[in-house]
Amino acid sequence: AKITVYPVTTQADVLALADLRYDEWIAGGDNDEPNGSPPTRFAFRMATAEIAAERSEGGARTFLARLNDDSSPSIAVGAAELSPIEFNGAETGKYITGDASSPKLYVTDVVTSSKHRRMGIANSLMDAVELCACDMCNDNDILLYLHVKRDNEPALNFYSNPKRGYAVPRSEQLKGIDVNQLEKNAGTAGQILLHKAVKCNQGKASVGTGFGGATEENANKCKAIPKKKAKRKKR
Repeated sequence: AKITVYPVTTQADVLALADLRYDEWIAGGDNDEPNGSPPTRFAFRMATAEIAAERSEGGARTFLARLNDDSSPSIAVGAAELSPIEFNGAETGKYITGDASSPKLYVTDVVTSSKHRRMGIANSLMDAVELCACDMCNDNDILLYLHVKRDNEPALNFYSNPKRGYAVPRSEQLKGIDVNQLEKNAGTAGQILLHKAVKCNQGKASVGTGFGGATEENANKCKAIPKKKAKRKKR
């Protein structure tokens, strides 16, 4: 079996994305609905398609990891999104010299199948995200940010391990960023902000290949995307 990661581009991709999220977030018990009544799978599919279209127009790119087995059709086992939208209104423009003036993107909605653990899915997703981040920003070095819930120790350990290299940003790495606005845009109140500076070199990020690996061919599907206004993400 092999893990392949590529950008979501078709209606079939969106359907697979919606079902994966539903299985892990709703059916799997991670339901944050205040009234405790989860949406139906059909309603969740419709909402996912609508939100995905809106965010795509705003410059976001979603990635789907599929498990490929010659004996059966591939199945979606992971997803992640890379987006400039969360920085709308969160960049003050008061940059210092150096890394703080680099382009910034936000990583969100990372999910992996609970039925396919320890297969390198999350690493393959993040490899693809980081490769595509370079491509979206014309191979300029890029700053990536993401939030993690304080009680999600496995995720904190994953992002902070040496292979991934994410860490709580220092004050100088937050110059030009309204952290409170970023948190509001992302809907991540009270969560821990992590950061990584990705060094891009002729379209290739300085990251490992992971299990199955992110490929340059797939990353090249993520050409430079202009920032546009988009509706805030529904959560």
